[in-house]
Amino acid sequence: MQYEENEFLSHTSHSGSEIAEWNIDGLAEYQIYNRLLEMGMSITTYKIKNLSDKQAATLITTEFTGTLKNWWDNYLTEDNRKKVVNDTTIIPIIKTESRGQTIENQILEDATASLIYSIAKHFIGEPQFFQDRSLEILSNLSCPKLDDFRWYKDAFMKKVMICNDCNHDYYKEKSISGLPILFAEKI
Repeated sequence: MQYEENEFLSHTSHSGSEIAEWNIDGLAEYQIYNRLLEMGMSITTYKIKNLSDKQAATLITTEFTGTLKNWWDNYLTEDNRKKVVNDTTIIPIIKTESRGQTIENQILEDATASLIYSIAKHFIGEPQFFQDRSLEILSNLSCPKLDDFRWYKDAFMKKVMICNDCNHDYYKEKSISGLPILFAEKI
């Protein structure tokens, strides 16, 4: 599996058999989110190799360096680490039989999602705060030249998809209003 975003930022690949190093020292919020996406990709490759969610989370935490390692080893208590690694989620499954429907609860490991959320919450802050800031950024985002269109489209879509109401027409109108006038008229 390969992760490429910008040729100047990151080219990484994960096969699930090598050891990766996870470090967020000196990274901005956006870069930390990208690093978390890379962690998610690495977790996916571990799961493809038939590791459990708990095993994947444990492997990721053993690969922490710098601030992440200090956060995991020193900041979190033993109980907090156990809660993250042993986290589960309950998913209701509806089964239809001849007599009617029955609901059974299935317990699934959720350690990796809990780990990534904990990192994001601790180092970036509450997700709602990030969402509110994204709305503010969307209000001021514009595409001054057509040369910047790809960047504008990518940045706009990333910020819009964070919003709870991202399917409203307002955002389409906003994206068009941020384009150069002659180009916006053709759309």
